[in-house]
Amino acid sequence: MNLLSRELSVRTQPAGGPVDTTVQQGPDRWIEHAGRIILFVHGYNNTISVAREAYDTFSTRLAERVREAAAEILGPLYRFYWPGDAALGLLSFISYPVETEDAKASAAPLAEFLRNLYGASGHPARPVDIVSHSLGGRVLLETLTELAHEGILDGVVKRVCMMAPAVLVEQVEPEGLLYDGATLPETLTILTSEDDWVLWLAFPLGQTIAEGGSGRALGRYGPPPGLAARHEPVSGGVGHTQYWDCPDTVASVIIDALEFTPRRRELVGRSTPGRETAPPTAIEAREIGTR
Repeated sequence: MNLLSRELSVRTQPAGGPVDTTVQQGPDRWIEHAGRIILFVHGYNNTISVAREAYDTFSTRLAERVREAAAEILGPLYRFYWPGDAALGLLSFISYPVETEDAKASAAPLAEFLRNLYGASGHPARPVDIVSHSLGGRVLLETLTELAHEGILDGVVKRVCMMAPAVLVEQVEPEGLLYDGATLPETLTILTSEDDWVLWLAFPLGQTIAEGGSGRALGRYGPPPGLAARHEPVSGGVGHTQYWDCPDTVASVIIDALEFTPRRRELVGRSTPGRETAPPTAIEAREIGTR
């Protein structure tokens, strides 16, 4: 499968397919020579082309909203692809119970890749920031939990932003399965939206079939007591897939969490009463089937 510059993947096919056992890199292998690294992790029911489009939109609009030079924003960005979809066309959304297993399976090669990059025989430590969306948050937390148990990235993972994480709230409680991973980064920011119908209605059903549990999504209800995380509810009618459109309410949180400098003239703030909701995009039209 052909990858572009600054792309990492555990996909074996552009749509559907099993998880690769190793992380494949784009042709330039920039990440081995990078300073700061900002890693994007997409969510469920994204083919590689859909995820690539979402990453392009998000990174471009984010760069437009900061004072730093575009190269300073776009240069450290790396895109991770995992097979969180099934090659079922319009019915691919029904594969959610299977994709939770793919999310967990994708974490193992990503953890191994970071282990080699940052371990004793790897490159000297450089700061890592991670932005995930939806079920990509499960990939992220499974990865960080594995590394936390080994002490590999202590002090290296600086800032993690989880947009609408499709993760059970109880999994990041102090005795939860993924708590150690959630506490590995220096700062953890969780973005939620009351207009996220996917996590409110679809997630509980799919999660119950896949693993059971309360059905309460971290990306809907926010962090539990005992987890040191910054909770950022976003306003403006942001639906589950609209996070990748990088609306102002999302952009302002991400820019602040990643410690960039906003262009105040272009940002409307995190909560603007009466703000007109943007019309649905092509990606948003797939909301019920894309996580």
